[in-house]
Amino acid sequence: DAARAIEEIILNAREVIEDEPDAELKARDLAQGRKVGDLVITINRQEYRIEELDRPLREQVKNQPDLPVCIRADKDMRWEKVVRVVEACTTAGVYNIRFKKVMPGESAAAQKGLAPATAQ
Repeated sequence: DAARAIEEIILNAREVIEDEPDAELKARDLAQGRKVGDLVITINRQEYRIEELDRPLREQVKNQPDLPVCIRADKDMRWEKVVRVVEACTTAGVYNIRFKKVMPGESAAAQKGLAPATAQ
């Protein structure tokens, strides 16, 4: 139901890295033409480039302007990349932003936003 309120939007952010150990992820990055250093943001298992983030965020918050956005960044991501994600959120009109740490034992797929995250 589209009118059903959601509790938060979880953005899983990762940076494309040269030595990506996940072969499936590396193949998908290559197929999408991503380069080392590119930011990939996952919302509900859908991947976006940082430049594409405005539209899906605006769609999510148009009916819930105070909807919190939780950013889960890859543990090795440089801070300036995280700042770019925060800037993309504020540009889309999202100001209720928080951060979530990756839980111990969480699968690599969950860390990258490709599977459900472990409940806290």
